[in-house]
Amino acid sequence: MYKKFIRVGFIQTNIDHRLAWTDETGISTWSMRDCVEEMVAEELRKGFDFFNEMLEKPDFVLIPEYSIPTSLEPMLSKFTNISGCIVFCGLDLVKLNGNNVSNRGKVFVPYGWPNMALSSISRKNGSSYIFGKKHYAFEELTWFNDIGANPISDMKCYIFDASELGRIGIAICSDFFDLDRFAIYKGRVHHLFIIAYNKDESSFEVLTEALSRLLLCNVVICNTGFHGNSLAFSPYKDRNERLIYKAIGKNIFAVQAINIPLLKLDEDQKVADKQGHLPLTNSKERKGLEFKIPPGYKKINTSMVPHNLINHKL
Repeated sequence: MYKKFIRVGFIQTNIDHRLAWTDETGISTWSMRDCVEEMVAEELRKGFDFFNEMLEKPDFVLIPEYSIPTSLEPMLSKFTNISGCIVFCGLDLVKLNGNNVSNRGKVFVPYGWPNMALSSISRKNGSSYIFGKKHYAFEELTWFNDIGANPISDMKCYIFDASELGRIGIAICSDFFDLDRFAIYKGRVHHLFIIAYNKDESSFEVLTEALSRLLLCNVVICNTGFHGNSLAFSPYKDRNERLIYKAIGKNIFAVQAINIPLLKLDEDQKVADKQGHLPLTNSKERKGLEFKIPPGYKKINTSMVPHNLINHKL
């Protein structure tokens, strides 16, 4: 049985790329500078201290693209265990073999989840999962050219099944424009999480509401605090209820937690028949809908898996 609502936390790290990936002489670097790592570590501490003091902690925590250097992964894993939150975060640039690099994200799952009592007392690491980026932005390609790096794309799509918390699709920043990805996610997910380092906030805001409607799912963006405008939309019939959260302002470190719907959303997703047809306008099923079902929407059997889709059971 799904929860009626789930709780999503944001740690909107505030990283200035001009400082983080440039040395003292102005030359672009492969990895985050030490002084910025220390700042990020302090922001993570503040964020999880805030969540741990809540009566109702987040089920998920989102952290933006390019936020977590390798040195901070053990600390984040520890915070995940203590809080009991599942964390979706963006990693610092990952260097592969030779000059190959990848923009990747990581999911940290508390040890023993969903047994929170076991998680909070354990010194063991929980499980973790890697996902990558397919389409690189122009600014990234310029950076990679400056440092002599060759970007490697991840051509796969990922869905994470979090049991009573629902099924989650994921995208990193400019993959938010990847229509092929959303054709796969449509009918398969309850939530779409995007971690980003994005300066084009207006385009993302328009896309967030549109994709929430088209995919009939919650769409949540955690953007860097340097550019701001983290967002959350739900596809309610009442347009005044659709915007759940919006963080306005640039160059701001921010921590927040919100509720987004799940149980009724899942029920409404199942209303359309296998041909994507809705019940008649005056039917009991149609009148009971809280969410706006798009034409042609149908719930897809999760056993039907495209070749480029990876399903993870958390």
